[in-house]
Amino acid sequence: MPGKRTQRRRYTWVLLIIAGGVGLLIVATMVSYTGVKEYRRTTAIDREIAALRAEAEALERMRADLKSRIAYVSSDAYKEYVAKERLSYRRSDEHVIMLIGENKEELPDSQESEPTENHSPLSPVASWWKRLFSSDIY
Repeated sequence: MPGKRTQRRRYTWVLLIIAGGVGLLIVATMVSYTGVKEYRRTTAIDREIAALRAEAEALERMRADLKSRIAYVSSDAYKEYVAKERLSYRRSDEHVIMLIGENKEELPDSQESEPTENHSPLSPVASWWKRLFSSDIY
């Protein structure tokens, strides 16, 4: 019977080795799966960090641009520009000359229509002076 016992021990060792190998294979698979999963998660986080940094840089550029715009709008040069262009004001030491072309093609789009009663190329003070003291009323 020693032969059966030896053969049985061999089968036991073989089964133990196979079971251990399968167990190691399962553990290695779980560890590698977890590693791959962690790698993907880390890569996704790195991409999100890069995107957020790019967005932060864009917002910082926008902030700097808005700061410079605020500084310009707060300046006296801008206030003078608005007073001259939109409100038709002029300084007391300035002389305003308006050039009007002979053909309508030479005029910009905003001046193609006939001036209305409220739209005058003169400054507001000159316009009122002309209306009050001029004999030819238009």
